[in-house]
Amino acid sequence: MLKMSDESHTIEESWIVMTSSEPQQIHDTLIKINEALPDGSAIQFFIPYVTFNTYHISDKEILQKYSSLRRFLFVKGTKGQMDLLKERNPWTLSKLRYYLNHARQPITIRDQEMQAFRAMCADSRIDCEIWSTVDDLELNEKVILKTTAFKGWEARVIERKRTKNGTSFTVGLDVVGGTMLLRIKDLKEEDIERTTSPDRKKQEYKFVEWVKTHIKTVIDHHTDASYSEAQKEEDRKVLNKVWEYRFSTVSSPTGRRHFRAMMLICARLLQDKDGCKKMQALVEKELNEIAQDPPSKRATDSWACLQVAMYVATKNPVYRDAAKEYEKKYQPKSAFLHSLIQVVRRFELD
Repeated sequence: MLKMSDESHTIEESWIVMTSSEPQQIHDTLIKINEALPDGSAIQFFIPYVTFNTYHISDKEILQKYSSLRRFLFVKGTKGQMDLLKERNPWTLSKLRYYLNHARQPITIRDQEMQAFRAMCADSRIDCEIWSTVDDLELNEKVILKTTAFKGWEARVIERKRTKNGTSFTVGLDVVGGTMLLRIKDLKEEDIERTTSPDRKKQEYKFVEWVKTHIKTVIDHHTDASYSEAQKEEDRKVLNKVWEYRFSTVSSPTGRRHFRAMMLICARLLQDKDGCKKMQALVEKELNEIAQDPPSKRATDSWACLQVAMYVATKNPVYRDAAKEYEKKYQPKSAFLHSLIQVVRRFELD
């Protein structure tokens, strides 16, 4: 992960993290400033993933630049040098601001770490993206990268897929003080070093509880008569964030069943037909396994949770009746499960 510092370093050592609502304007302004400076004194700056769009107005070709980070850019230098630069260009750099930490001090990145970040962004052989940060990423499995400019650095597994050529991984590194996530995609087993954690079971439990809490909150909003468009948009962001973890592995049977039930509900709420189909198959598999267990060893709580998920996904009354019968017979002590079963009495899908 990029290590952030609040110390003052020499110009050779650090980059200052800046923000602007108009990164294209700042980009053009810094280019013009550099053109007027003597050789060897140009300002070094970096705007990740600047993309271009060409269009025509009255037969004139217009090239418009976009920053994938929207508002972040990085300038090599000290705060004193940046203050002087802004003072000399008050109008053209008026929208260029420091990105501050909690102590209201500018955040800097050491040059060595910044060069690794730039190399990742520039390497066309590597499939990577920069996203908004993902909450609770620390719950995911730790790995050590064995390739790319971040070789030897710690990352977290965001997604794993089984392909005909084996398992591929998407990993994430927090950058810029945790405000952005560098996603490196399509890594193979040999590209990462898997590490084990003594608190794996505890981490899994916390992860599943995090998923359950978010899904239940969205369900409560969804069944509220005063469900607003603004709340719908916020809930969609939450669901998309939870859906990022759909390929996560949960080792305990109970945790895995609750996790898959929640992911099926998540897919249904997102109206992801393909995702819903895949998660439904997994949930049906879990129900079949539970049905084969002797009655004395049957995981009834997990069974009820899976039944609710199937009802939400399919609106099949068989699953609704099974969940109601479970509540009547066992009267679950789990507050979460009890409230989830109530969903079958009031849940209406669009």
